[in-house]
Amino acid sequence: MTVHTVAFFLFVSEKLSWFAENGKPSSVYGHYFLSVLGFFIDVKTEFYIILSVFSFIFVPMSLSYVVCGLVGLGRIPVNIGKALRISILIYAKSLLPFSAIGIAFLGGISFTKWGKEIHTFRFLYLISCLLVTLFSLFLIFVTTSWREILIKADISDKKIIKMLKKKNDFMMRKEPKIKSRLSDE
Repeated sequence: MTVHTVAFFLFVSEKLSWFAENGKPSSVYGHYFLSVLGFFIDVKTEFYIILSVFSFIFVPMSLSYVVCGLVGLGRIPVNIGKALRISILIYAKSLLPFSAIGIAFLGGISFTKWGKEIHTFRFLYLISCLLVTLFSLFLIFVTTSWREILIKADISDKKIIKMLKKKNDFMMRKEPKIKSRLSDE
């Protein structure tokens, strides 16, 4: 949808002369079009926002686990995995419009009067946008299918898992055991 929308507005901008021959906006609509595109392709700022929000969740939970674990009452924070997966999905979702705008812009710019200015590495930029799209789809696939991937993966080095379990057992050494209602009392 983003590819078609950007291509449509490129066509409209050409017909209504929103841009001069050098590619600079010559009307209010050209400035508005570029500012909307700028909002959707600013993935660096979005990355920092997502990282900041994730840090507000991750850092306190991790510090709580470490501090409580030193006295033997630490519990692994369950929500960290969810927060990480949601953060990755949001960022992967933001990469898709970024690459779609690039694909539409690089493909549609050939048909504009100012497209002659940008021609040198257009093919390489187009391939880069396609690679960003594939990377984003890969992140979405891995994030949504991580359980199945881990189940099918053959983890040959069980020492790491045993070491992590031993460290976690140390962190939870004074944690009271919860009796199940189903167990015999």
